[in-house]
Amino acid sequence: MSESTGHPLQRVSHDDREMAAERLRAAAGDGRISLEELDRRLGAAFTAATYADLESVTADLPPTAVELVAAEANGRPLRFAVSGGSVDRFGEWEIPGRIDLELNRATSTLDFRASVVPATGLHIEIHARRSRIRLLVSPDTYVDLDSLGRHGATVADRYARSGSARELHAIRVTGDLYDGSLRVFRRPFQMF
Repeated sequence: MSESTGHPLQRVSHDDREMAAERLRAAAGDGRISLEELDRRLGAAFTAATYADLESVTADLPPTAVELVAAEANGRPLRFAVSGGSVDRFGEWEIPGRIDLELNRATSTLDFRASVVPATGLHIEIHARRSRIRLLVSPDTYVDLDSLGRHGATVADRYARSGSARELHAIRVTGDLYDGSLRVFRRPFQMF
């Protein structure tokens, strides 16, 4: 993920250089680059003149948690891909316009009760096999499950709200679910 907020040839600020340096320090702390490489890259980051210069020292590093939050806030799709594990999002978080959920023998709980679904709605694209998905929503949220492919899967929204996917703050679920389950919970959620 690029630090670039502008054209690659645009000049960078001191804050841009410091953000790149922080990303490099985090990579060294994670063991992704050696201390010698950190020193070399820090020197290049602090002398960078353009966004392209900064990109050249960070292009091979994964995004930081701060960058992922910024990407969500910028409306980019949020992608969760898990095999044999779980991915959950509880509490208040920045909900993008689209979430891609790719699961294989995994579980996922996405809590939308304490956060604001974008006014234009939320599209969740699911590609899951032998997985369990829980969507926690407020009682008045419309969840459109009609376009979700169900292949040996159980899909339930026991207290579904009538409405239209064109409504503001609606959640539209598409994709395919194989041999798994998706449940929409509208009451206070309890783990069981």
